[in-house]
Amino acid sequence: MNLLENQPCYSCASNRWNCQWDWKSHICNESSSSIQDVIKQNMEEECPQFLNPNPPIIPMEYRTTVYFEGRHLAHYRAKFKVLHLGWSNPPYQYRLGDERIESNPVEKDLGRLVDENLDVGPQCALAAQKANCIWGCIKISMASRLREVILPLYSALVRPHLGYCVQLWSPQHRKDMDLLEQVQRRTTKMLRGMEHLSYGDRLRELGLFSLEKRRLWGHLFAAFQYIKGACKKDGERLYQGLY
Repeated sequence: MNLLENQPCYSCASNRWNCQWDWKSHICNESSSSIQDVIKQNMEEECPQFLNPNPPIIPMEYRTTVYFEGRHLAHYRAKFKVLHLGWSNPPYQYRLGDERIESNPVEKDLGRLVDENLDVGPQCALAAQKANCIWGCIKISMASRLREVILPLYSALVRPHLGYCVQLWSPQHRKDMDLLEQVQRRTTKMLRGMEHLSYGDRLRELGLFSLEKRRLWGHLFAAFQYIKGACKKDGERLYQGLY
């Protein structure tokens, strides 16, 4: 390869660090005048790239420790948790002062569960569980099965658990969608005069939409607001490549 004068050159012949780069296309000779480092196969203890203050290549499996410094760290130590996102995310160790911050596979953000693989399945199960518990209390305490009584209670107390911040954890798998939809399916089926109708017919009779369509409507409404300038600053950044 042709090298410019004083251009840093890295040549790696080791697979130990699992670097995400094509070393064959970046290989250079030890005799090159602009060579900065040559990584040999027998260099098992450390990666020479980190001798450079600004390494151009970060090895995926190279572990290091990140320190946080500041005042009142002891007060906030219990509030900090580390969540390593992604399948190949290197497990860096983070510290507040001299104490190591614990890492968890699942954490809560905005009241919703976020796991290291960004799987929304646990959050869907938790939302359905909460909605079913509240719906069970309504079913036990209310003797009436009229739509005028049940639907306002469902809309005010049950459905918010199935749609709160759903743009952040919208289910992608059919099993998760069905798990959430089952709550509304049970609600409409227990109404007087609706027992023998299909789920789609019950929704049309009651003037309701399925939860899947409500999520789609929410996504389209948010996109419309961004494009039309309701959130102009964020919209320009989000849709910069579209127009």
